[in-house]
Amino acid sequence: MKPKNECLDCGKTIYVGSIRCRRCSAKIGTAKVAKNVPGREKIPQMYQEGLSTVAIAKQVGLSKGAVHSILRCRGVKLRGYSEGIKAMYPDGRKGELASNWRGGRRMQRTTQRKYHNGILQVAIADKTKLNRKGDSAGHWKGGRWRLPQGYIYIYKPDHPHATKAGYVMEHRLLMEEHLGRVLDPKEIVHHLNGIKDDNRIENLLLMRGLGQHVAIHFDAVAEVARLKNIIKQYEEKYGKI
Repeated sequence: MKPKNECLDCGKTIYVGSIRCRRCSAKIGTAKVAKNVPGREKIPQMYQEGLSTVAIAKQVGLSKGAVHSILRCRGVKLRGYSEGIKAMYPDGRKGELASNWRGGRRMQRTTQRKYHNGILQVAIADKTKLNRKGDSAGHWKGGRWRLPQGYIYIYKPDHPHATKAGYVMEHRLLMEEHLGRVLDPKEIVHHLNGIKDDNRIENLLLMRGLGQHVAIHFDAVAEVARLKNIIKQYEEKYGKI
């Protein structure tokens, strides 16, 4: 183990090779800087008037760290980053004063993260291309979309009851076209034959609300059960069909 010693000022245990710990050495260095700088009395006043430590350092010919040391030695409370920006730019940091100024021309860009063969691939693309909708989308297929349940959606973003993606159910659009008005959200269009993508107008029935629609489905279930019972009785009497 390395031989140890004690700090001359605070008595803290330190390794041999130094006579003071880091904290005591920093205090002495700060005091020396504060005493040997010409015009050091003006630095706190300049800082309180709103000048930044960088601007003060340029005027007095010191480094930014030296100005910090002098301010701390004089007991001046240093401003935070946001307070310093407000002091330097009272009217806001806009235009050419902005840190991200690019000559007045801006392109919105975003980062896409994709994995290829287990390796993360980061690609920066134009945000306007990523937000393409309608016929400008890369996966556009004519604005007709079929759900796994069988319902068909049509792209109609100007419709008052369109989804967030701009789609409306095709059977509702056909019923609205048949009636000449926009359907109420509570109104339901029922498929008579139960086939969800059979949107012929003769296969559609308009209902006032959910209660009527549920009642029809219950009646259909009861009718199916009745027919199954008739088939069962026939098979018991005459054999399987």
